[in-house]
Amino acid sequence: MKTSLLIAGLVLAPVLDAQLSLDSTLPVGSEPNASALFDLDGDGDLDLAVAVDAPDRVDIYRNNGNAQFTFAQSVLTGGGSSPHTVVAGNFGGDAGTDLAVSLQNINQVRVLINNGGTLTAGASVATGTEPRDLVAFDANGGLDDLASANRDGNSISVLLNNNAGGFSSTTIPIGSEVRGVASGDFNGDGSADLVASAHDTRRLELFTNNGAGAFSAAGSLLLGAQLRPEDVVAGDLDGDGDDDLATAASGNALNVVTVFVQTGANTFSGPSSFASGGADPSALALLDANVDGNADILVANTDSNNVGLLINSGAATFGAATTIAVGVEPGHVAVGDLDGNGSDDATIANETSNSISVLVNVNAGSGFENLGGGLGGAFGIPQLAGEGTLAVGSPTTIQLTSAATNAAAALVQSLTNVSVPFKGGVLVPAPDALLVFTTDGAGSVTLSGPFPAGLASGSELFLQVIVQDAAAPLGFALSNALRGVTP
Repeated sequence: MKTSLLIAGLVLAPVLDAQLSLDSTLPVGSEPNASALFDLDGDGDLDLAVAVDAPDRVDIYRNNGNAQFTFAQSVLTGGGSSPHTVVAGNFGGDAGTDLAVSLQNINQVRVLINNGGTLTAGASVATGTEPRDLVAFDANGGLDDLASANRDGNSISVLLNNNAGGFSSTTIPIGSEVRGVASGDFNGDGSADLVASAHDTRRLELFTNNGAGAFSAAGSLLLGAQLRPEDVVAGDLDGDGDDDLATAASGNALNVVTVFVQTGANTFSGPSSFASGGADPSALALLDANVDGNADILVANTDSNNVGLLINSGAATFGAATTIAVGVEPGHVAVGDLDGNGSDDATIANETSNSISVLVNVNAGSGFENLGGGLGGAFGIPQLAGEGTLAVGSPTTIQLTSAATNAAAALVQSLTNVSVPFKGGVLVPAPDALLVFTTDGAGSVTLSGPFPAGLASGSELFLQVIVQDAAAPLGFALSNALRGVTP
């Protein structure tokens, strides 16, 4: 079936800017070390958990659906336990989202089970010395498991869920002063691997999962002689479907986010470093701040009392940080949609000012999904991103970046996914309709207009750009493909 789809009304236009800003400051208990976002009561809104001292506890705040929070309950963790990091996951096997918290002074992680909107203490499991950072992930196909970064123990602990309310613990020694831990697939086998930041040895340490939750060392990534890593995160930074790495790092008057891009099984290019926009970057998270489908970075700069927002070009390169002032000594970042508009918001735990900074993104979320399938040319794989809800008449923006410069190109549009292999890439949409244009001197183009009428609710729309590129196979590069579903 031939259809004009998005052709009508599309014009050259700027892409959305990031619109993340301080919305409110929530006073909380003493020395909040971290926060987590989760749905406490099943209402679809992300509620807030905060680890605080004096007395040691996890405080819970309900979200009214508009990023406004009211206190709900406290769960005590025991005098002198010093809760540090709190994460969400399914640890008990019921319908609710549970929590886990690292207790750094007693070398334990404790699970808090969600019983229909009320949290109660569950299993406690031993770790190495001084567990601080914590990640929830699925190591072996059961309920969610955990891993802790043990700062004074120079180790990580892997806590496997026995799917019956308990955990087993295995501690793996690594480099000195372990500050962060994250999970991702670093060898392409579909299992969740681990990475830890070893501060004093200036390295990220990789650990491969055998698929059953047993981990073995898989190499190190050196940041260089000047930088020491703090927090670490994993995610797709260049749009190729592989998990890349970013770490907050500092040293010798440098304050940066350092990026490693996965190029093969446990193989990464880099490091590439980008200024964090402040002093002493200590924690970071991935989010899509400008709703273009690329993973941006929000980093907490502890000594300058701000966060830096680094926008991703789509190829794991980042522009200058936009800074947002927050409370005193920000030390943890949590990301999620707090106001229900489909875009990523954030909470920042400010340890010295005893507060949570709530950052809200006014951009509406995107109805487009990145399907990959690109084929590289002179500047790698051209990056295609879409913004808009796909509702009739709603603003719709399609942006191409990282393409050949001043080159002929065509936006292929279809209601059919054919996924035809093409010289190592995949042409996803059938060539039902084409919009022809020329890229600019930066290899980019942005198209915008109202989404057209005529598509039934639930219709799938597939988009991909073909770019004339002498460096590509047969002289043509392919962008990644996008899929959208009309509401």
